[in-house]
Amino acid sequence: MQHGAVPIVEMLQVPEIELQNSVLKVVNQIVAEGNRDFQELFSMVGLIPGVIKFAHTDCQKYLRAEVGKFISHLCKSSESSLQMLVACGGLEAIVQLISSEYFYNRDLVYPALDDVNTVLQGSHSRDLCRILAKHGICDHLVLLIDTLASDMGNYHQERATIYLRLVVSLLVKIAKTGDAVVKAYMAKATVLEGLIASLEFLSPPLVLEICQIFTELSTEPSVLNMLENSGLVPVMVNYMTVPAIISDSRNSLEPQDVCTQCLLALSNLCKLSRPRQEQAALAGAIPKLQAIVERQRHPWREHAFLLLCEMTCASLATRKKLWDSNGASFLVRSLAQESTQVPALEALVGWFGVKEHHANWCKNLETLLLKGPDFLMRLLKIFKCQDSALFLKILDPLLKLVTCSPETRTQLANFEDFLLELLRRLEADEDERPSGHLASCWKGKHMKTRWRFKKSSNNLTDTVDVVVPCSPCPEKKSVVTS
Repeated sequence: MQHGAVPIVEMLQVPEIELQNSVLKVVNQIVAEGNRDFQELFSMVGLIPGVIKFAHTDCQKYLRAEVGKFISHLCKSSESSLQMLVACGGLEAIVQLISSEYFYNRDLVYPALDDVNTVLQGSHSRDLCRILAKHGICDHLVLLIDTLASDMGNYHQERATIYLRLVVSLLVKIAKTGDAVVKAYMAKATVLEGLIASLEFLSPPLVLEICQIFTELSTEPSVLNMLENSGLVPVMVNYMTVPAIISDSRNSLEPQDVCTQCLLALSNLCKLSRPRQEQAALAGAIPKLQAIVERQRHPWREHAFLLLCEMTCASLATRKKLWDSNGASFLVRSLAQESTQVPALEALVGWFGVKEHHANWCKNLETLLLKGPDFLMRLLKIFKCQDSALFLKILDPLLKLVTCSPETRTQLANFEDFLLELLRRLEADEDERPSGHLASCWKGKHMKTRWRFKKSSNNLTDTVDVVVPCSPCPEKKSVVTS
């Protein structure tokens, strides 16, 4: 055999189909023995490229079947044989076998899918994903989802079910392992449309895996516009179903449920994108996000809450949807929890500061929030915060709030408990030296904040100006009345 490798390559070049088929059978018998020396010899004399060229769809089916056996032998025998196959263009041949007309070539498609699974389980899977994606495997796998699902109604049901799961798992593997280039191939319109359409007929476990694909793709910034153009935002809102998050049982709050995957994908899509935030709001995301936040044990409630906070500054349509869903009251309730105080206050400040021709949000919010004591009491509670780091975070948005909302400023000026707490802080030990972040302020320029409150009561002064240093300093804190 050592001197017969070259004649085999030459015989494969003879344009006689029967001879070629006979030679391929002989080659498969030799390769099946697993002799590594023979495999290396075949690689050296160019036998591997000479064989895999018959994987093309233009070749006879029985020739392609022999090529499929040859490729499977090399994939499963050893790491070195797989490397030789890849070096000789074997991945493209595998994709060509997968692209066969499924209903007439099941015996070609099934082994080729197994070969892809074997290839991606080895080393260098990231690079191999890129080669496979370049040869169009994503398009073919997505087409197979629909084809295999339609084949589950006849006597091929068992194998079709097995390979449908394999196809979906391969797509998940490619999405997780692939780099930005691979994700760009997966974000093509044809691939995304097929994946979105498959959500309607796949079983719940496979729907979960498809949603995981969307989550993985949404982590790549370069494909976000492609995902948006495919209509993924309303799809994720639709599948972010409330029943999956209402129950208090631990099983419903697993991080791998469909709702969680949709939430993560939606968060990645809408982060820093006001148009996509508007799409999500118009698709009905706000009530679902609020439901997630209100489930204290939900592991990803922070993502939902931050997305809701960003929506206050997104667009007029988004703010109207937020208003209709009692978003302002929801943010006020969030001021009671330490983990959500700062973003909730910042979101309210942003909403108060919006100036639009079609809506006077400042007036609307003042009318709603100041009709009862709840809002002011929550502001007082966070202002009494004993955590210095947290207090510094809420001080700036609180100042912005009294600056942009005249009615809130007036109410606080007449709120005795708030003024007493403010004066208490001013009268604190001024000789105390700061630490941490305050120390850095101490070393630099002492910055001051002027709070101006207008008093409405006749027995009080007209205005009170309170100068508050951002960190304790030896300068005299002052309360100036006029």
